[in-house]
Amino acid sequence: MTVILINRARRMKVFTLAHATYCKALGSCGCTVVDPRTGRRLAQSLTLASGARTAELPDAVLQLADIVRAVALGELGVERVLPRPKPKTTRTERSALESHRTRTRKGSR
Repeated sequence: MTVILINRARRMKVFTLAHATYCKALGSCGCTVVDPRTGRRLAQSLTLASGARTAELPDAVLQLADIVRAVALGELGVERVLPRPKPKTTRTERSALESHRTRTRKGSR
């Protein structure tokens, strides 16, 4: 499931997506690699202008203490988004797709 965060405060909000909590809750590392030789990573951040809405984010952002605190204070709103179901192709759609295949005519080479 994904979430949309809404900044309800009159100020810009910046949240650091800390490696210890965010990447652990996400199940994979979302940090940016600064130096590939040393493997040094830099945590990402989330910046919201006043009244702005984010794109769909993973549920892992709700594990961060700063975001939990902002939601509790009413400075940040959360909308849960259900995953979109995959479209199922019907038998008629499949046969229509198959009928558009190019077939050689009798007598032509």
